[in-house]
Amino acid sequence: WDQAELKPALSAAPLYGGVWAIGASASLPLGVLDKNPPKIVATFPASKPAYISPNNDGVQDSFEVPLKITDQRYVVGWNMSIANEKGGPVYKRFNKESRPETQDFKGLLGRLTYIKKGVEVPDKLVWNGVTDSGQLAPDGSYGVTIEAVDDNGNRSEVGPFPIVVDNTPPSVDITVPENPPIFSPDGDGN
Repeated sequence: WDQAELKPALSAAPLYGGVWAIGASASLPLGVLDKNPPKIVATFPASKPAYISPNNDGVQDSFEVPLKITDQRYVVGWNMSIANEKGGPVYKRFNKESRPETQDFKGLLGRLTYIKKGVEVPDKLVWNGVTDSGQLAPDGSYGVTIEAVDDNGNRSEVGPFPIVVDNTPPSVDITVPENPPIFSPDGDGN
């Protein structure tokens, strides 16, 4: 019965003088059962992997991915997780449930007439190279995964998409020979 659409119920209780009350019921949900997971459209860079250099110099300091999540009914949760090369979690961003701010009579009426809806999905997700512990992520390769879940528990996931953190500036070593060559840029060919 726990796998069927029809949900029967039976109850019995003794009343008084040997009289018993017996009740039976069945409920059958109408409509179409939503078995389709949310659709995630995340526009990752065409060149793989994406590179960031989170050193706050204004050039490629963060990674941004445009995002759109849709469902037949509504999305109740989403998250973006970033893992290192070994699969260890580094950073996670997820939805926040909006809660009523006022506790007055108007707020009470609003909660009584509330129509269930999903969480807000941002139009883009951003990672600035900082881990959940607040430290800057070390140089290396990472994977970005985005997941969404709807009100019926259907889940979908995209990724992992590669991203490389490169925060080490290039270095140059020059050695000058003891007898430097003669350089004469006067146009005579010698």
